[in-house]
Amino acid sequence: MRWQTSIDHYASAVRQLIVSAPSLLEWPACRQLLLSSAADTPSWILALPVVSCLAAGGSQEDGAQVAAGWMALNHALHLLDAVEDGDFTPDGIIPSTEKALNFSTALTFAAYRFFSDLSSPGAAARVARICSECGFKASQGQHMGFEPVPPQLDDATRVYWESTILKSGSLFRLACAGGAAAATEDAQVIEALGDYGTSIGVILQVLDDCRDMLDTQTGKREVSLPVLLYSAAAGQQQITYPDSRSSMQGSGVPETITGILAAWWQRALDSLKPLKMSDAADILKNNLQFIQYTPE
Repeated sequence: MRWQTSIDHYASAVRQLIVSAPSLLEWPACRQLLLSSAADTPSWILALPVVSCLAAGGSQEDGAQVAAGWMALNHALHLLDAVEDGDFTPDGIIPSTEKALNFSTALTFAAYRFFSDLSSPGAAARVARICSECGFKASQGQHMGFEPVPPQLDDATRVYWESTILKSGSLFRLACAGGAAAATEDAQVIEALGDYGTSIGVILQVLDDCRDMLDTQTGKREVSLPVLLYSAAAGQQQITYPDSRSSMQGSGVPETITGILAAWWQRALDSLKPLKMSDAADILKNNLQFIQYTPE
C-alpha cells in the first residue's frame, strides 16, 4: 500500500537522522541506545511527528527533527519509569540504575537539541513549549501511579482515566502537536493534531492493559481497566479481581472494552476534521488500522 511505503520512508529518515546527529557522535553508547529504541519502535509510531508536520503544511525534514527529539524524550521517560517501578533490567549498554538515570538525563537534553535544529527559531520555540507542557503532564500521570489506589471503585476508575490521559495521552500528544507546531502557528491545527495524538496514546495504553488482563503465571495483580470493568460488571463498590481469565471474559469486559476503544477511535478521526485534505491526513486516518482490538 502506498501509505505504508510512505510511513516506512519517513521512519527510515528519522533513524538516519539519529545515526548522523552531530550532537550524539561524541557519545556512541547514547547514540546506540537511541537508535535501538527507534529500531524497536513500529514505523507508523516513529513517523507520527513527520506525518503530523506534513499534514500541517510543513516539511519532512522538520518532522524528522521533531520525531528524533520525541524518540529521545520517550526513551528517557521509559528509563525513568523502569527505575521508578523497579522493573529496570541491566544490560551491556546500561549496567546499573545509576547509569540508567544518567542516560535518561542525557536523552532529555538530546531531545531539546533536536528541537533546536528546526528550520526556524519560531518553530523551535513552539515545539519546545509543547514538549515542556506535555512532559510535565506525563510526569504528573506517572506520579499518580505511586499514590495508593482509592478503595472505592468510582474513585479508582476516575484516577485510572486521569493518569492514563496524562501519562500515555500526553506523550503522543507531544508527537503530533509537536510535529504540527514545527510547521504552523495555527493553534486550531496544532490542537487538532494534539487531540489526535492523545487519542492514540490512550488507545495504545488500553490495548496494553488488555494484553495483561490477568497474569496467571506470576499472580501479579494490577489495577487496570479490565479489572475496573470486571468489578463494575460484578456490581461491586470496591475493586474485585477475577480468579481466572475465563471469568474476566464471561463478565462482558471484552465487549465493553471494544465499545470504549471504538469511542476513542472516533475521537481520533473527528480530531482530524480541521485538516485540509492531503496524503498525510489520509495516512493519519489509516494509522488506526494498526491498533485494532479483537476480544479473545
